[in-house]
Formats: sequence, structure tokens, C-alpha cells
Amino acid sequence: MNNPSPLEAIRAKWKDHPAVRAAAGELTNMEDDLARLREAEDPEERKAYRLLWQRAAHQYWELAWSLVEARIDAEKLPPEALTFDDAEKLAINFGVLSSKINVPNPHFADELDQPACLDIYQYGRLTDFLAENYALLFGKPYEGPQGGTTREEKLARFASDLGATEQRRRLVVSMVLSRCGFITPPEVEEMLSHLEAHLRIHTEVQMRTRRVREADPSDREKIHENSKRYELAEHELLISLERAAKEIETFSDPELQKVLGLHDRTRFLANLEVHVRNEAERWKTRVEMAARKHKGKGVPALKGELREAFNHKKEFMTLAARSARMDTSPLNVDTGKPVGFKQAGEIMMDLTPLDPDMLRAPRVRMYGIPKVILTPGRGLGVYDWTDNSLLIPQFSPYGGVLKSFCFALGAFRWDNDEDRVLKDSYGLIKENRDKGIRALQESFCQDYFIWMSKERRGYRVLPKETSKWFRVHFKKPA
Repeated sequence: MNNPSPLEAIRAKWKDHPAVRAAAGELTNMEDDLARLREAEDPEERKAYRLLWQRAAHQYWELAWSLVEARIDAEKLPPEALTFDDAEKLAINFGVLSSKINVPNPHFADELDQPACLDIYQYGRLTDFLAENYALLFGKPYEGPQGGTTREEKLARFASDLGATEQRRRLVVSMVLSRCGFITPPEVEEMLSHLEAHLRIHTEVQMRTRRVREADPSDREKIHENSKRYELAEHELLISLERAAKEIETFSDPELQKVLGLHDRTRFLANLEVHVRNEAERWKTRVEMAARKHKGKGVPALKGELREAFNHKKEFMTLAARSARMDTSPLNVDTGKPVGFKQAGEIMMDLTPLDPDMLRAPRVRMYGIPKVILTPGRGLGVYDWTDNSLLIPQFSPYGGVLKSFCFALGAFRWDNDEDRVLKDSYGLIKENRDKGIRALQESFCQDYFIWMSKERRGYRVLPKETSKWFRVHFKKPA
């Protein structure tokens, strides 16, 4: 006996819930006609298929929301967490309903329980977005996206990696400088101890964290003194290594770069650790603000707020498809492998170091690192400024998935340019002078994609003036 389709499983489970029954019934009634007309060649039948497909897309949104309502209304009191079974996740997160409505794709089942990467970003899907907003609105605990890692796990991993990297740096630097006469072993020990003891506070000073901004005058003075000790020790390290490269024949430039790479790695890991600690503080603040804002509201009002947030995501998902001139339906018709958490993490951590200033934007200090939400449908990535998230469609057009991520990050950079340093100067480039606001942003995202995927890797593709502009406004990776 064949397993029921997600649509059949949903109809059977929620047959007593009027909204689910109505939406699922509408989609079931369309199944046979959608299957029959999918490969039609007659123009009139193709037109009928497009109209029916649009109706099915509308019913997807109705079904998705009715499942949220069904989960909330299942008991007398709202549940402690908003959860979904596999059939519901296939429908909501992947746009998969049945073999008659969708083109069968064997890859989605593998993606259901795929774990997220352990890095600074929070990865999720539509059901995770709904669960997080539900927790905030209804005052419920939230442990993070399904398949994700907790902040505590991230902090433990980054701290462990940082400690191991510092030990490797200590070993290599001590061994190299012990062969030089211009610095003594005690001086090397003191220099390395300052680097290890004051790295985190120096990182917080550089990032202007809340702890630094709100410190008492006496504590602030001590914080800046320790940050200065790190800067002096780092300067001494770099000067000493350069002198060692000149004095020791076997310590050539490749060996020097390896040691400098270890040092840069310590700074990168410290940045990750501080970012994650800041995220924990921001989540606590969000919970407190949400509790004050929604105090006294009943379940219908809270559901209305959640529906509004869900509809807002729908608008940005539609924008992602339209920006790539693709079908706006979230229902799947692709047979390839969708972007998953593993691939998303690899791409994000590959791109992030190529734009060092990306996570130093004022909005990151205020609202944190943007979340990465993988959405059903097709299109190019977009940035949703209302909740600081990057929306990445599960299938991308020409240019591949890398282009989709670059477009989302480009939109993030463009939207974060509140002082118009980038916008005004980019608009003065000859090719951009007559473009409107929307066209200018689209051009920037396209150029940002080429810059990140080609020019950062040594290929010259952009026009000379545009390439020069990026070199001026986007720092080199450390």
C-alpha cells in the first residue's frame, strides 16, 4: 500500500477542522485537472492550466495558515510550542502536496530532518519562522529552529576552537622567535599572554557591544586599557614576525602567511563568539518587549498578529520570485536538489569573510546578525528588513544558488546603508546615473554578486569604474 501524500495525510488528520478541510478540499478538487493539463500543448489548455495553478498557489497559503490555526486551537489552551508533523512540513516548507499537483521530487524527504550548520547564523524554514513568532507573541519558550544548534552549543564550539587555535599560534610563534636575537623568551611569553587574555574585550571594543557602551566610567577605562594592551601586543607580534622572515632563511613568506593566518583565525573566532553572546542578549530583550507589547491580548488578537507576520513573509517570497522573473507560486515543480541547511551554511561562511564590514553595520549592532530562512518556491534571495532576515528560495534561476545568496546579502548591504555612503556614490558611476531607485538597487545586487563570486577571487569582470568603486568601499578580507 502506497504511503498517503502530504495532502491526503493532512485531510485525514484535520478532517474536523473547518478551515483545513476547506483548503485541503479545494486543492484535492484541482488535482486531476492540474495533472491532466500540466503537459498540455494546446494554447487554451495551457491558459486554463496557468489559471488553475494560480488558484492552487492561493490555496497553498490558505492551507498553510489553516494548519497554524489548527495547531493553536487543538486544545483548550495554546500549546507550549508550535510544532508540525512531516506531512505538514513537506507542505509548508517545500510546497509539496501530491504527485498530481507537484512534479515528484525525491530530495525533499532527505531535507526534512537535515541539521543546520554550527556557525554564527541561525538557519530555518517557514515553520521555524512561525514557531519563533508564535513563542514571542504567546509568551512561550523557544529553543531555536528544529535541527539547529543552541547558542550554548555554538559558544562551547567557538570557545574550544579559539583555545585550540591560540595554542597552535603560541607553539609556532614561540618556536620561530626563539631563533631570533632581537626578542627574549619572556618577552614572547608576555606578548602572547596579552593576545590571549585581552582578545575578547578588544573584539567587544571594536564591535561597540552593549557591555562596552554601558560600562561605568571606571570599568570603561579598564576595558579600553586592556583593549590597548591587545593592540600593542598584536603590533609587536606582526613586527617580530616580519623581522624573523628577514633573519631566518627557512622562515619564508609562505610560512609567514600560515602564522598570520592562525592569528587572523583567532580574531575571526572571537568575533563569532561575541556575536553569539550578543544574540542571546537580544533574544532576551525581544522576549521582554513582546511581553509588554502583547500583555492582555486574547488568543484571536495574537493569532491576527501572527497571520500578519506570515502574510508579510508571503510578500517578500513573491518579491524573490518576481525579481528573478519566475513563477511566484510556492508549490514545487522542480526535480533538482533544493538548497539545504548544509549548503546554505557552506555558502554563508564562504561569503562572510569576503565582505568583512558586512557584520559591522549599525543595524547588526542593534538588531543582530540576520537570520537565514529557506523558503519554498523559486527566485533570487531577498532581505526582509522588518525582521532582519535573508530569504533564500529553495530553487534559483540562472547563475545558481550562489547568486541567490549574493543577491540577499547585497540587498542587506544596500538596505543597511542608512547614511547613503554607498547609494550616493554608486549612483555617480557612469552606467548608473540615469537609473531609478529600484533599478539602482538591482544593479548593485548584480554587481555585488560579480564582486563576491569573481573579483574577490582574482577575476576581472566588472567595468573598470565599477570595480574601482568596490575596491574603495569594500575592504579586503583580513
